[in-house]
Amino acid sequence: MTPKKLDTFLEFLPQGPFLRKAFTYLLWVAAGVLVFAGLFYIIDLIMYLPNTQHPAGALGTLIAVLIAAAGVGMALMVVLFRARDIQDYPPQTYSITHLSAQLLRVTGELQAIFHLVAGFSAGIMYWFGGQPRLPYFDSLMWRLLHFAAYPPFISGLFTILACLLQAAITLIAFYLLAELLLIFRDIALKNR
Repeated sequence: MTPKKLDTFLEFLPQGPFLRKAFTYLLWVAAGVLVFAGLFYIIDLIMYLPNTQHPAGALGTLIAVLIAAAGVGMALMVVLFRARDIQDYPPQTYSITHLSAQLLRVTGELQAIFHLVAGFSAGIMYWFGGQPRLPYFDSLMWRLLHFAAYPPFISGLFTILACLLQAAITLIAFYLLAELLLIFRDIALKNR
């Protein structure tokens, strides 16, 4: 690349239209990866079915598969909505700030969906006599609360409530960060 072309590219890079298109493509790729990761997890849950020793455990696993499929569908809708939102947003000053806020929102929404799916599927698997099939439950929260030491109903209920709390805190934190970015942008626009 010649220095003149590189200069032109670097001047064009931080402008809104190019970045909006790049972030839109990035979210489309993320949607594809999300579908494959979700299918991998669902297949992993289905492969666990022969290891169940009681029909109730198999039922709990099947319900967990349905919850995971619903979670993957919800996450896909969130990513596609945010991609469309970024693509349709009109150009403006400080476009990076708006794009960063949108990416913070989608990250928080996806993490909240993950916490909900993990919590509900693990809680239901506890209720029906199975064990959770996620490395997520090797986390510090899981070790501190040690849900497996309680009776199955209490373990499942605590798991669901803890993951609901984690989802809410995650969503609020990422939305707050996104709003702070937009506030900083508004302050910069007023002082300009």
